Amino acid sequence: MAGSRGRSRGLSRRRVLRGLGGVMLGAGVGVGLGGCGGGSAGLALEISALAGTVPPQLPGQFQRRGGGAVRVRPVMQLEGLFRELERWGPGPGQAARADGAAAGAVRSSVALTMVGDGWLEAAIARGLVGPLGLADRSGWRSLGERWRRLVWRDRSGRPVPLDDAAGRVWGAPYRWGTTVLVYRRDRVDRMGGPLTDWGDLWRPQLAGRVMLLNQPREVLGAIAKGLGGSYNAADPMMIAGFGDRLRKLRSQGLLYGDRDYLQPLLLGDAWAAMGWSHEVLPALERHRSLAAVVPVGGTALWADLWVRPAGAAESAAALDWIEFGWDAPVSRQLAEVGLGLALQDLDGAIATAPDTTATRRSLRPTAETLARSEFIEPLDPVARDRYGNLWADLRA
Repeated sequence: MAGSRGRSRGLSRRRVLRGLGGVMLGAGVGVGLGGCGGGSAGLALEISALAGTVPPQLPGQFQRRGGGAVRVRPVMQLEGLFRELERWGPGPGQAARADGAAAGAVRSSVALTMVGDGWLEAAIARGLVGPLGLADRSGWRSLGERWRRLVWRDRSGRPVPLDDAAGRVWGAPYRWGTTVLVYRRDRVDRMGGPLTDWGDLWRPQLAGRVMLLNQPREVLGAIAKGLGGSYNAADPMMIAGFGDRLRKLRSQGLLYGDRDYLQPLLLGDAWAAMGWSHEVLPALERHRSLAAVVPVGGTALWADLWVRPAGAAESAAALDWIEFGWDAPVSRQLAEVGLGLALQDLDGAIATAPDTTATRRSLRPTAETLARSEFIEPLDPVARDRYGNLWADLRA
């Protein structure tokens, strides 16, 4: 595989999340609890989530706090959750109402489901989700500003300032992580030392030995970030040195993939790769030959969000569940089982946050690195075309 231009088959959980159009797969948690609690007419709150990402004890904790019974429907991949939203959403040609609910949407028994932050723009614009009535709640007011800015969107799905009256809360953050560099210790450490930042991918010794994500925003954004720019630059070619690094990257003879990007490392065909923290962590724990780092100059952040399907009625119990998950001890439980980071870690508490293993600590960004990192935001049509052309040139 070394030196070839391949593409992994299959669909990564985050493929659409990092495209231009805008794993821990544990046992299912199908929890059905009895009792009325705060539920309507004794019905359980039904939510859809990635399998293995909701600790099985949480529904019971929520109920003991007076929140009512919760039933979790496990789905194996993020794209499966998005496909559910499409099934419940409007038919062809049906528009979204002013409140964001889809006209003619199939009513869903699921009050909340999860999507990746990169899917949110499309979900809103297509009328697949409705806004959440969180803006007047204390949990929202105490949520960090970076989180609030991520999910405060207009009806087209574009982020708007928090004081913009056109904005609504369209998602509720649940867990998050980073894009990291993962590499073979036995190959890389003796070639200039461990990798520390995106610029290390241009080491001459790594020519033809790098596995890149098959994601234009991730790759082009990493070039920009490594040069002190932004993942969300409207025109990356305006960043000094971008064109030169892009040309050199094209000549490296790289591999591309977004599902099996770790396999070439384990086989020795690749010596370094880009990857998502929640998928890299299990590999680090199983294979001592691998090491990973959050690029010190900053990286891309990803988040999974709770959203309300357009066909689901607004539910006070659902909002209670969201705020329950924002409580710091609960957020840490979610981070532990979901191989992510607690919401509070994004707000400056990351330096003192507890970790259970040295491997997890190795992928915990410093406060300085976190301050330089960014969520990948939607592009306007002109910028999207620019990125598309740059990506086509890179892959030519």
